Amino acid sequence: MLSMQPRPRWGIVRSVNAADQTVRVLIQPEGVLSGWLPVVQAAASGGWGVTALPMPGDMARLEPDGDSFAVTGFAHNDGNRPPAPPNAPGSGGAPSTGKAEAVAGEVILQHRSGSVIRLCADGTIYSRGTWRHDGDMTVNGNMTADLDVKALQNVRAVQDVTDRDMQHGSVRDLRDAYNAHHHPVPNVEPGPATIDSNTTDHPVE
Repeated sequence: MLSMQPRPRWGIVRSVNAADQTVRVLIQPEGVLSGWLPVVQAAASGGWGVTALPMPGDMARLEPDGDSFAVTGFAHNDGNRPPAPPNAPGSGGAPSTGKAEAVAGEVILQHRSGSVIRLCADGTIYSRGTWRHDGDMTVNGNMTADLDVKALQNVRAVQDVTDRDMQHGSVRDLRDAYNAHHHPVPNVEPGPATIDSNTTDHPVE
């Protein structure tokens, strides 16, 4: 049985109610299953806030809340190890440190599916997963894409657009050259008549 005066405990999450943001916990060391307990979040208000719910089997910290408890945090243990950053050496990404585990001072947000955002110790930000953004985005700096960039609508550039790492000029260079070019049309006398100029492979007869 639990003491009549609750004190901080650890427990193992047994059930999660995502809609209500509550969990049931097997309280240790008594092994008593709690009722539905609220999970304290970093920010919680009507329609906005931070949500990070545990999974069954996670270790939860319980703090007294009247004659019950509230879940105030979670901890890794031997059964639930900390995430190995996906940009560690040998894990398929560009390494930012020489270690496979998190480094002191880094912040890692990682989902069990493998998507991750990592604030690296060297000052870079690494992420992995499919980004889906709804709304405007402004980038003040260069962008590099190792693979294709697909636009479903127009692409508007304030400055030049180049290809082949700027080896072949810019789209502006192409436009200026196109606007200035012409094809000679043989056997035409000056006058008010209008005639289409030659295209490269279809000379005017």
